[in-house]
Amino acid sequence: MKKILVFIATVSLCIAQDSGWTIYNTSNTDLPSNSVQTIVIDINGNKWIGSSSGLTKFDGTDWTTYTTSNSGIPHNDVKVIAIDSVGYIWIGTQSGGLAKFDGNSSW
Repeated sequence: MKKILVFIATVSLCIAQDSGWTIYNTSNTDLPSNSVQTIVIDINGNKWIGSSSGLTKFDGTDWTTYTTSNSGIPHNDVKVIAIDSVGYIWIGTQSGGLAKFDGNSSW
């Protein structure tokens, strides 16, 4: 069964599966906010989700959120995410500038 990732503007994260929808939001996942602003999928299939409340990695099972209180991210309001050819995750924030993350622990 093939899954297609879809972004619904600042409301929630959804996966189209056959003819139905699976809705991912703060009431049924560990997403820190329903204000999803950007999403990128890395080479391993991890979903990197930028919201007004941090950067979240979803590996298909586990949700890990990086915020200013638990990581080196400069601001919680993540506006854009890009992954370069080496695999670094670049995060553009609302007013904290730009950060580079190795995807594991180094900012």
